Amino acid sequence: MNYFLNGLPYSALLLLAGVSGPTPWVYNEGRQVNETQLLRLHQLNKMVFTIKDMSFKAGMEMKVSGKIKPGCEAFSINIGHNDDAIALHFNPRFSSNVIVCNSNQGGWGAEHQEPCFPFQQGEEFKLTISFNNDTFYIKLPEGTMMSFPNRFGDDVFKHVHVTGDVKISSIKVN
Repeated sequence: MNYFLNGLPYSALLLLAGVSGPTPWVYNEGRQVNETQLLRLHQLNKMVFTIKDMSFKAGMEMKVSGKIKPGCEAFSINIGHNDDAIALHFNPRFSSNVIVCNSNQGGWGAEHQEPCFPFQQGEEFKLTISFNNDTFYIKLPEGTMMSFPNRFGDDVFKHVHVTGDVKISSIKVN
């Protein structure tokens, strides 16, 4: 029997997960998979991608569309200069039904928690992000507006990183 995950045969995913010999725990496709390797397989099923060298300037809008996977625990959309300089960390968390926003400039700042939580597991969503030198503005799926300070004070960002149990169908900047 062949198994597929994200369009890849399970045997290929086992190789990507580093399965090289018999290890105890779960048995799939004639190979045993231990807990660490199974976690790596699960992580392969999570959306992770980065857009570099884009031009997202103050006054522009970034429209993000996607679908949240059933059983999603959390996902994040990070906007900044690189993986270590994150001006906006937008992080819906299903375990607490809260949206956490933060920034990272050599260390995480104080979290901002938004109690409005219009996301549903297994459902599609659209949100719009814009900013100026002072503030990020996020229009949530049901139209609620939230804001988060632009702690960097910058007027252009070139880096977007998405991770988590979500499938992004489009990101448009205009």
